[in-house]
This record gives sequence, structure tokens and C-alpha cells, in this order.
Amino acid sequence: MLQGSTFSAIDKKLYVVYIDIKQELPKGIISDLDSVDWICIDNVDCSSITQQQSLFDLYNRNKLTSAKLIIAVSSSPNELNLLKDVKTRLSLVVTFIL
Repeated sequence: MLQGSTFSAIDKKLYVVYIDIKQELPKGIISDLDSVDWICIDNVDCSSITQQQSLFDLYNRNKLTSAKLIIAVSSSPNELNLLKDVKTRLSLVVTFIL
């Protein structure tokens, strides 16, 4: 579903980034997303503490932009083993539970 959203945004000529947390990511990629239209992050429930901290920072920076932040997780944010601040932020964004 999240990948479909990503392709739909690309079809609309939007600058989109799709990140699957399960895959090896270039260092700092979550921190370098300030100029995109849509940010789609998959499998957040599999993120490391460092990735969670970066996601928290991204959310806070994202509030100052017009970028859409779309998150996919395996259950509701409150049920996940994530940092408390990340759970709080995820409960405020569009979250797809697969």
C-alpha cells in the first residue's frame, strides 16, 4: 500500500522518497529529507533506536514544511516497542497498519 502511494505521487510529478527501515540505509538518510514533497517510511516498527531518534527529529522538522509524512507499521503506534516520543508523534500522522 505504501509503495503504491509512492508510485502515485511519482505519477503526479512529486518528489517522493520511499524508505524501508528493514533494508540497509545510507547513514543519515532520514536526516536529509528536507526538500521532498512526500516522505514514505515503511516498517517503522523494525527501526533501531538511532533510526527512531532520526524519525523523531524528521517529524519535528517536517512540521515546518509542506511535505507529507506517511508511515507504515505492523500495529497501532501505542502497541509498538518504540521510544515514547516516537509513539506520540506517530499517533499524530497518517499511519497505515498492515
